[in-house]
Amino acid sequence: MKDSRRVPLSMLRKRLKVEEYEAETPYDGAELHPASVRILLKQHAGKTASSLVSAGDRIKAGQKIADVGLRI
Repeated sequence: MKDSRRVPLSMLRKRLKVEEYEAETPYDGAELHPASVRILLKQHAGKTASSLVSAGDRIKAGQKIADVGLRI
């Protein structure tokens, strides 16, 4: 019975009316330069990271800001 109830994908797309949303997504390559960012150091069930910088410190790209302290 299940095989006889299958609907072709093209028909399903028409029934759900998703074809009207099929279009190229416009891309705006503008660079963002926020005045400040907030980075949470506990985002999962693992160990909380220890901050290596203070709030309000200016940091450089690639600078380490936190460490978990795990040594393998």
